[in-house]
Amino acid sequence: MLRTILVDLFVVADSAEALHRNLAGLCRLLELDERIETDENRQRDAALKWLRQNPGWLLIFDNVDTEEAAIAVENLLSQLSGGHLLVTSRQINWSGSLVVLPVDTLSVNAATEFLLDRTAARRRQQSDDNVQASVLAETLDGLALALEQASAYILRNRLSIADYLKKWHSQREIVLTWSDSRLMQYPKSVAVTWQTSFDQLIESAQQLLQHVAWISPAPIPESLLEMPIPDGRIETDPFTALAELESYSLVTRTNDSFSVHRLVQDVTRRQYKDPEHIRLTETLRWLDAAFIGDPQDVRDWPVLNPLLPHAQAVVEYADAAGMTTPTARLMNQMGLMYLTKSLYREAEPLMRRALAIDEASFGEDHPNVASVLNNLAQLLKATNRLADAEPLMRRALVILIESVGAEHPYSRTVMNNYIVSLQELGMTKMRLKRILRTCSVRDEAVIAGAGTAFVD
Repeated sequence: MLRTILVDLFVVADSAEALHRNLAGLCRLLELDERIETDENRQRDAALKWLRQNPGWLLIFDNVDTEEAAIAVENLLSQLSGGHLLVTSRQINWSGSLVVLPVDTLSVNAATEFLLDRTAARRRQQSDDNVQASVLAETLDGLALALEQASAYILRNRLSIADYLKKWHSQREIVLTWSDSRLMQYPKSVAVTWQTSFDQLIESAQQLLQHVAWISPAPIPESLLEMPIPDGRIETDPFTALAELESYSLVTRTNDSFSVHRLVQDVTRRQYKDPEHIRLTETLRWLDAAFIGDPQDVRDWPVLNPLLPHAQAVVEYADAAGMTTPTARLMNQMGLMYLTKSLYREAEPLMRRALAIDEASFGEDHPNVASVLNNLAQLLKATNRLADAEPLMRRALVILIESVGAEHPYSRTVMNNYIVSLQELGMTKMRLKRILRTCSVRDEAVIAGAGTAFVD
């Protein structure tokens, strides 16, 4: 009769070779006779035999992140019975012999508590440690490996949590790649773990990850993948690429959207050396092409709303990289949408930046400049800054009359907006006529008509 024992066994299995070598190493832990053998295969077989004959064990195969290692684990399943097997892996596709249990990121509260407890022994104590730990927990977005790596770094260097945050912002490349397998009880850093998964991806999945690294970590509608990436060179079905990313836990999918962890995005941007900003340019054009419809028409918001945080993120990266087209257009479209939603704080910086870009790109008298001037003026009016809005509308009207003429529909729209604003400022008919003439309005009938709502 087999005796029942309880024992926990841990085997690092980041490659097929490591799996078999570390299984053989169990002979020493279990004090089997074969521990003195020089033949590793015989040691491995002895360890497997012991597992079959001694039920009640828990065996952990850790870090099974490569396809080669996963195949080796699957091949061993028929030889493992009588106990419990736990496989930790970033791969999600397994045979029916294994039950897949997804592991989520930690909540901010749980991550904060972990950081404080994990570093309590040796960190440089500060009065605001609780606050700083919460900031770091949010920065690392609850990613367990990143939290452990940060804690080990703090302990190793006797830092305060605030010190680590400073290094995170000023020396992130060093912080992300640092690791100490003994202190972390894990063999790889965040950056190296990412590289292991990235190297196994098909080319289209690599490129998709390089594109979505430039947008927001907010949920991405899968419908975005139906929009071809302008100038994209890979013809593979984007949903195949998405499935590949999911299989290595580089994205998280729901029914109709997917998301990428902010640290995965960060490492992807840093690891892909792209001095000409090819992927950023393609992503910018991709979001611009997808951001279709009228941002001021609520009927188009079901399409535009899910894209808004991603358009916001990519224009910030593009603007920082000195890209002007179509950055300004997308900024203006988002600004109009925020304006319509009465989100003025979000709208104003976008409109002002779009204006500055268009002025530098096209000159101060270009019709594009007039359009942004008018939009910004409407925002200033909506926020009770009519006196600041008036000169912008006047300038927009002058540009339009001199470029497309006073009879152009858009010129008429801007003129009507301007007239209403002058009326709200208490302008008299005589003053209005003088102002319109200074705006290059030469048609006296237009001037007369414009003044019908005014009294002297």
